[in-house]
Amino acid sequence: MKNVIFKLSVFFVAVLILGSCTDNFEETNTDPLGLDFGRLEEDPLLQGQLFSKAQYQAFHSNFQIGQNLSGDLWTQYFATTQSRFESDRYSMNLNWINAQWRAHYQNELKQTRQVMDFTEANGNVVGNAMAKIWWVHSFQRMTDYFGPMPYSQFGNLELSVPYDSQEFIYSDFFVKLDEAVAVLRANAGSVAFPGSDRLYGGSAEGWEKFANSLRLRVAMRIRYADPAKAQAEAEKAVTDGVFLENSEGAYVATDDERRNQFETITDWGEFRMSALAESILEGYDDPRLPVMYAPAVDGDSDGDGSPYEGLLNGQSVVALEAGVNALFSDMATKWIDVALGGENPPYTTLNTAEVYFLRAEGATLGWNMGGTAQELYEEGIRKSMTELINADAAAIETYITSTNTPIPYEAGAEPSSDIPVAWIDGDPERQLEQIITQKWISNYPNGYESWAELRRTGYPRQYARLFSDNPNVGPDEILRRGVYPPETFDRNGAETQRAIDEFLGGENTAGTRLWWDKK
Repeated sequence: MKNVIFKLSVFFVAVLILGSCTDNFEETNTDPLGLDFGRLEEDPLLQGQLFSKAQYQAFHSNFQIGQNLSGDLWTQYFATTQSRFESDRYSMNLNWINAQWRAHYQNELKQTRQVMDFTEANGNVVGNAMAKIWWVHSFQRMTDYFGPMPYSQFGNLELSVPYDSQEFIYSDFFVKLDEAVAVLRANAGSVAFPGSDRLYGGSAEGWEKFANSLRLRVAMRIRYADPAKAQAEAEKAVTDGVFLENSEGAYVATDDERRNQFETITDWGEFRMSALAESILEGYDDPRLPVMYAPAVDGDSDGDGSPYEGLLNGQSVVALEAGVNALFSDMATKWIDVALGGENPPYTTLNTAEVYFLRAEGATLGWNMGGTAQELYEEGIRKSMTELINADAAAIETYITSTNTPIPYEAGAEPSSDIPVAWIDGDPERQLEQIITQKWISNYPNGYESWAELRRTGYPRQYARLFSDNPNVGPDEILRRGVYPPETFDRNGAETQRAIDEFLGGENTAGTRLWWDKK
């Protein structure tokens, strides 16, 4: 017990160094479940509750700031309609970024580390493997946002916490997944945290398939930075067994107390459908459109015969002060307040359609993905269609063979792209655009993942913003990362500066590319 308590004490010190302030001291230094550490160490039920909280907090922590006002806008799922919000014009709000950094280190990263420590001490090997997989998932979201991070020495009981390069972090992801999969395979049929696990009810088999599918995602992210490693890890993932059916996908369950945060923030009326979404989904005559967005209150305002209306990103303060919500489409009913008919859907961690699109991309490169690129691409569409709208086979095949392309979002505008749905033979780059465009649709509204894929591939092609307030990112450019917040310099300044100088490869700006962003 002393060893585990020591680790936890170290952990809390690191959290303080990484961004806490006096107001957060009591919250950070008490058990998040209101339990004493002795009971938590000795009681698997309480550890399961902590793990459940870590799963939910990976999405819930600073949701509006960390996802909706960043990745969701920067990948153009939505456009801001609140005149006070500047992030749609690429402005870096340092207070928001401070809050995001602090929230993740104080919540799911801390909680997952605690579960890893407790399960290791107690010999709960299956629970420990599950926690390692969640560690990879949670840290990938953060390193893909910022770049180099305090990772391997997170909780080092020192007054400074070194950062690791993103290359090192990604390398360790594969190590963690190797360790976890070996344990889960050796304990097939076992269960850990059955009453608390929000993904698979504690099933070792479910978590093993999730680990393999997550390995595929992680591998493809480094395709342009380390092609050989990417291929080896992607092929290993497919060989070991990835998601094949929608029922196998990874979703964090919500409930009456822990709801999907879109259910809350849609009440505030601060964002609407983007022009890019209108261009792609209406151009494709996509049957998934009605479960993604709602008809605009004012109906068809651009004369194209459709009530779904998208707003161009990067609007000026003056334009938004006029009030534009009624002119543009909100999220579809399933995402809104349950009191208004919303469904409080689970958070999509990694769905089966994405796995097929990842395999399709690998197949375009000649990797052994268990099928041709066209077969896997088309199956990804089928999985997305059946998951989102339960479409019948005839409707799906009509869509897959369609030569429809994106359309102008309004009269006088250009289409966002000329890429069709129907598979294109003989042009790997055009095929990549098709794959990522369909992945962007199927991953809606996971702005974290879609923004990462936009940076990695350049797809789907974006509309230039009307304005950018960021001197390092033009209105027709892709924002590459979130900057390190001021607290990291105030409390861990020497190590933060060393990370910039030695690992980041550029200045601490939103225009600096991450290690894997090499295309």
